[in-house]
Amino acid sequence: MNKKIWDLYAPIYKIAMLPDEKTYKLMYHRIPKVIQNKTVLEIATGPGLLAKKVAYSAKKMIATDYSEGMIEEAKKGTVPSNLSFEVADATALPYKDQSFDVVIIANALHIMPDPEKALQEISELVKSDDAFIGYGTLHQGNTNSAEILRNSKKNGLLGLKLHSDFQQFNIDDPDMYPVYAEAEKQGIPILFHMGDYSHWNEALDVLQPSERLYFDFSSTLQFIDGDMLRKFLDKFGEEQFFFGSDFPMWDPAEELKRLVSFGLLPQTLRLLLSDNFSRFIATIQRV
Repeated sequence: MNKKIWDLYAPIYKIAMLPDEKTYKLMYHRIPKVIQNKTVLEIATGPGLLAKKVAYSAKKMIATDYSEGMIEEAKKGTVPSNLSFEVADATALPYKDQSFDVVIIANALHIMPDPEKALQEISELVKSDDAFIGYGTLHQGNTNSAEILRNSKKNGLLGLKLHSDFQQFNIDDPDMYPVYAEAEKQGIPILFHMGDYSHWNEALDVLQPSERLYFDFSSTLQFIDGDMLRKFLDKFGEEQFFFGSDFPMWDPAEELKRLVSFGLLPQTLRLLLSDNFSRFIATIQRV
């Protein structure tokens, strides 16, 4: 990544993040519950928006960024006494192994040119926590995808997440076929972030049911009604649907309220909200 670009961007970054203010407010509410009385490291803190809001709950927090300009912005204003800002490269972090209870990295891994190295660093720094369920990523141009996937699995990541819009590739690009084949070979599920809310009928027409195809409908309930959801459940099977991986894009309380309003049977809601995902995770953990 080019430091100069982020240094130049630093003074206006807070303004650029205003459209995501609602999302960040949800993070400000949820993260303190997770980091209470813990030693925390944040990677890619930018101007410190998240760190300043949640540090009060931590025992100690260090927030880092690759850009000196971002750290200069972060140090401005009121900084909690237990929070410090430091310039650090996510792929070469200067801290001792297992020195943090929690490592936070938000909205950054997918733009790093060497995300597997960053994940390796995180796995060495953070203390073991079985509650963490993480997915790795890689980019179209990576020539060592097999090694990346092996290391991701070795480090406890349970799958691969690809965001074709942000990462600028087409899902059916032949250059990605070797990645898909290697993931299948290693028993690694792929989570595709489709990034659109308008092609429901096309999806119903084109996609075919398969026990290997799953859907997550979080962050979609503002764009569909109960009848459309029912069509998907009937065609692909209720056991193939999850709810929740796209938090905190939308308010989960509002999404749950809308889901309940669709009038689904209690046993269907239980499948969608918990049982399906629990079964899925148990399956891939055995691979």
